[in-house]
Formats: sequence, structure tokens, C-alpha cells
Amino acid sequence: MLSLKESSSTSRDRERGFVDALQRLGHSVPQREVGHYTFDGAMDATRRLLSSAHPPDGIFCANDIMALGAINVAREEFGLEPGNDISIVGFDDIALAAWPVFSLTTYVQPVGDMVSRAVGIICAQLENPDTPAIQEVLRGQLIVRKSSKIHESGVKQGPDCRVWQPHE
Repeated sequence: MLSLKESSSTSRDRERGFVDALQRLGHSVPQREVGHYTFDGAMDATRRLLSSAHPPDGIFCANDIMALGAINVAREEFGLEPGNDISIVGFDDIALAAWPVFSLTTYVQPVGDMVSRAVGIICAQLENPDTPAIQEVLRGQLIVRKSSKIHESGVKQGPDCRVWQPHE
């Protein structure tokens, strides 16, 4: 299993994107706890958040495994029902996220497109070493399930799931 470090560029980029989007919408920087990308670490982090003087009404986890740990603690230890009492959102859309017991709202990256694009870039650079470096951002999707309180505005029913479409 992939293990991300707190100091990795992936970790920093996910957090920066999340915080930047909140601030663009006029929200303050959220409370932060570290779950070390693990189920147990997320459970400990969720306990700290929900035991604080001002517990959050939503938790965004940098991967789905941590979000499943957060759901477990919210339900079993604090009596909170995700989607009603608290929003919990993950990142990656692993298979367990769609299980009805979790019904996890999660952000999914376009992995197939990312791989295809990366292979194309590498091939172009192998053919011509003078090809400039390319940094490209591909947009993912927020898969809306029952673990979060989502305003229905912008949520569209797709062939397999509900997807939030940002206003552009």
C-alpha cells in the first residue's frame, strides 16, 4: 500500500488546494490534525478534533482510508451520523467508499487520463530531449454520497453516481 509522508509534495498539494479553495470562498483556515494516512492515525486525529472545545461540523481527510477511520469514530464513539450530524469527505474513491455502510463522499482523480498524459509526455521527451518540462493539472470529480451534507445545487446524477459540478 502507498504510504504518503506528511512532508510529501502530494500531502502538501492536497492540503494547499483544500485550504486555498476554502479561503477563496471566504472561510477561515480549518482546524488541522494529522492522521498519517492510516486508519488508526485518523481515528486518533478524529478523537482529538471531536473532543475539542469547538468540534468541527465537517472533516476532510487526505485519503479514503482516513475518512473511513473518521466515520468509525464519529459513529461509534461520538454517536454522530455522517451526512446528518457531521460531514466526512475522503480522497481517492477506493472501492470501500461506495459500500452502503460508509457511502463516503470522496474526491477522485482522473488516474487513467493522468497515466496516459504522463506516458505521452515521457515519450515526447525521449524522442526529443529538448522538449520543455510540462506541469499539467487535470480536474478530478467530487463523488457525492451520504457521508456529507451537500447542498443539492450543482450535484448531477451521472451514470454510476452523483457528481458535484463546480460553477464556472
